[in-house]
Amino acid sequence: MREVLRSCGATVLGAEDVGTAQRYVSTVKLDLIVTDLALPGVDGASFLTWLREQPSDRGGSLPAVAVTAYHERYPPAAISGWAAYFQKPLDVEQFVMTIAAILRRPGDRPSSCRAAP
Repeated sequence: MREVLRSCGATVLGAEDVGTAQRYVSTVKLDLIVTDLALPGVDGASFLTWLREQPSDRGGSLPAVAVTAYHERYPPAAISGWAAYFQKPLDVEQFVMTIAAILRRPGDRPSSCRAAP
């Protein structure tokens, strides 16, 4: 995922644990969060709950995208509050198009970024 986003011109900050992700949210101006739902020590739903408790100017209103390889444990119908939900393996083209749509601002032209074949 990181490579796909970078190839589209995104600056990607990788967080290997929830504490690092929380520090990024609190200290860095972010446009979007993409997270796996199966995180070490906490699940993605708990992270989203924490995120939504933050003030808007500290990340509380950031769009968040969920990714999981455990769709049985995290079925789409049971997951709410996410801007998008993806199952692994990713459909890279759909992932790119969805991220571009989430980040598009009024007046922006559609993204020319396409997933590599």
